[in-house]
Amino acid sequence: MGPVDIHVPFHVLSGPSFGLRIKAVVTMPDMSVSTDLLDFGVVECGNSKVMTIQLHNNQQVRCDWSSEPPEEKRKSQTRWFRFICARSCVQKNPNQSTLR
Repeated sequence: MGPVDIHVPFHVLSGPSFGLRIKAVVTMPDMSVSTDLLDFGVVECGNSKVMTIQLHNNQQVRCDWSSEPPEEKRKSQTRWFRFICARSCVQKNPNQSTLR
């Protein structure tokens, strides 16, 4: 993490050798959520409730997210306790927000 400055040597067959200097600032994706808790309150059997959250990419790199639970949680889920997300996978470009 942070600034990187490296020298990469190139060797051309039957030609000259030269070096290429590569400089970059390495960072991690950083996504924030508009709320830490979703309280659906009382939802009667047979009904559903929709809540909206906002995701914001705070960095200058693309951030990917997915709503699919880990394999062990998928196997133990019952049909009465489901979480359904409108999008299963989203790519967030730098400084972009999405409501869904």
